[in-house]
Amino acid sequence: MLQTLLDERFGLTSHLETKPLPVYQLVVAKSGAKLKRPKPDAKKGLTYEGSAWARITSETTSTADLAGLLSERLARPVIDKTGIATPFALNMEYQLYDQDSDHPTLFTALQETLGLRLEPAKGPVEILVVDRIEKTPTEN
Repeated sequence: MLQTLLDERFGLTSHLETKPLPVYQLVVAKSGAKLKRPKPDAKKGLTYEGSAWARITSETTSTADLAGLLSERLARPVIDKTGIATPFALNMEYQLYDQDSDHPTLFTALQETLGLRLEPAKGPVEILVVDRIEKTPTEN
């Protein structure tokens, strides 16, 4: 519906394109994964809390879901390359700003808590390309 409205009111024409852009790959660290088994009655989903430091918790989640949350937090796509299909429980804290020395950085927390790493890479990212748009919308 929104696409139709933009097309009608602003003369928007666009298309999707895949380009190689900076991404992170979520991989298993050399020390190996340190994932905790979830309880049998665990609820699926991730919880994120943050101020000067952040906490990510889950009774049971997947590396794919974790990669999705990290993509949002890092404003860069995170691609799950761990090959881990089993669910796990998660309780990880990390600093959001350099001045908080009581918590590790996200990169350190991932490695120490979960045995996972984020590697910078280039990967295929789907982007929206605006071909044309009118500055003045048409009237109702």
